Amino acid sequence: MGKKSEKKTCEHCGQESFTGNVIYTCDGCGKVVDEQWLTVSVFQKDEVDGVQSIHCCSWRCLLRKLAMVDTDYFVVLPYLHFDDVPEGQRASDFWDAVREWGQK
Repeated sequence: MGKKSEKKTCEHCGQESFTGNVIYTCDGCGKVVDEQWLTVSVFQKDEVDGVQSIHCCSWRCLLRKLAMVDTDYFVVLPYLHFDDVPEGQRASDFWDAVREWGQK
């Protein structure tokens, strides 16, 4: 997941300083991710302790990012959720993204 430190600009002198807050962003589109995201774990045969994690804001971003993954072993996808998840992360959004991805 992308991670940036939040900055604020002084209204008097214009100098930027870091607030100490960390902002997490989608690995697919760069959108700020607040509380919930989708995570994919990518495994390689020869990497004993290295698992690549991809964090995305939606199934659409996740499938776009997944198309660029190079692995010789396997990928673990997130669970499908049917309740109380943000738009873009619902089970119905998964099927919409799969249909869209299959048409390319």
